[in-house]
Amino acid sequence: MEISGNTQGELDAKLKVIDEIVKSELKDIKMKMAPPGPGSGAHFPMQTLPVLSSGGGLTWVGCYGPMSRWLETVEKGCALQDKYNISRSCYTRVMNEGHFVGLRWMLPFDKGDPVMVKRITDLTMEQLDLVIEMGYIPYKTPAWAIEKIEQKASPAWIKLHQQVKDLLDPDNIFNPGRWGKPAK
Repeated sequence: MEISGNTQGELDAKLKVIDEIVKSELKDIKMKMAPPGPGSGAHFPMQTLPVLSSGGGLTWVGCYGPMSRWLETVEKGCALQDKYNISRSCYTRVMNEGHFVGLRWMLPFDKGDPVMVKRITDLTMEQLDLVIEMGYIPYKTPAWAIEKIEQKASPAWIKLHQQVKDLLDPDNIFNPGRWGKPAK
């Protein structure tokens, strides 16, 4: 929750009431509160990362795609969170004056709970399939996501992808002879 006050005294009073309610009404629930930050605006998700990542795990399927399919994609992604009994949280950002949108479902989890880790893994696999189906392009993808993308990609795209990876590989940058041209 975002808390604001017109003065430090007002902010302190609100925090005191919240703290008392949490201690008396929610004493059996593990809670983690981020310290209040300066300024009047929320800078989600960075400001709230201490709250989101309780248990040490925080992941997401991030993608860019068509604004025309944004609502349907968000709704389907949230339905997947419901299926796996994960609290709904979706961060979106309109890009390039509404021509496309960035989208990710923030998924905090307890890394020490193998059952939770399995649920999160299964959920992210399904969300990746969803975004690809909806015409979105995943970003900052781990190896398992690239493998899924390559299963659906054309052979020409896979060849181009491998050429770009090879081009950017530090071993190739510092070993130009590997490209068929002798090193000088």
